[in-house]
Amino acid sequence: MTNHRFAAFTLNLVTPLHLGSGRAGMVAKSHAFVPAHLFSYALAAQYGRRHGGQPTDFETGLAAVNAAVRFGPALVLNDQRQIAADWLDQPQRYLSGQHHVALELDTRSAADSALFETEYLSTHYLAGSDKGKPLRLGGGMWFAEETFAGRPWQDWLNELRLGGELKSGLGHIRLADWQPDRTDFHGWGRTDGQGLQLDSGQHLWGAALDSIPDSVLSDAPLRPWLGRSYDFSRGHGGFGRHLDRVALVRLHARYIHSDPGRFMPARRTGWQWGCWEPC
Repeated sequence: MTNHRFAAFTLNLVTPLHLGSGRAGMVAKSHAFVPAHLFSYALAAQYGRRHGGQPTDFETGLAAVNAAVRFGPALVLNDQRQIAADWLDQPQRYLSGQHHVALELDTRSAADSALFETEYLSTHYLAGSDKGKPLRLGGGMWFAEETFAGRPWQDWLNELRLGGELKSGLGHIRLADWQPDRTDFHGWGRTDGQGLQLDSGQHLWGAALDSIPDSVLSDAPLRPWLGRSYDFSRGHGGFGRHLDRVALVRLHARYIHSDPGRFMPARRTGWQWGCWEPC
């Protein structure tokens, strides 16, 4: 990793983001942060669209992204542009919902069991002292080259579409700030080309692979993390439709080892992509 650099970036939300984390009854739940793999898949999708839009173009994009960059998660920032210490404990400040109903065209009536709600990360604070203020996300990435496919990283980040429900107009972002060679991840953990360094007691925000032992991470039980890969055999429209293996991860665990630890997002497409692993 000696040839890699770290850059921090800040995102403004143009529209809400539905960052799916499963269902609870009729509610399509969302994360309150952007998991790392969503950046990688969004970049691969944008690459594929720009290079022809055929299944082979998306497949080439996946390989190119996997070789060029490792994204970390993006988290809610406070007024000082640092990761908010209480973001995980205050979901009511960030998460809202959007109701949907499907109609039967013949009868113009609601289809059976069609009423549902899509939860999303709001573009602004919904409660608390910052109510009404824009909500910003802070992310980070490790990369080797100044450009990707002939374009600056800033250009790619500025046009990504993140999460699901794109057909409803969700998922639009804009790059607000780009900080190459920053030495911390928006105030959380020291960073360099070798990865993210944490001291005892700090959280490892995001998903960490179960290869990290219990003696290192605490306060987060193992949970399934469903991977998503691409079934190119389906041809047109098959991109992103295949469910991959299930990983076991610890989500937002606390680092408890006495010595500093160093972590990097996993470099492999599918179920482990973007999950933290020791380095």
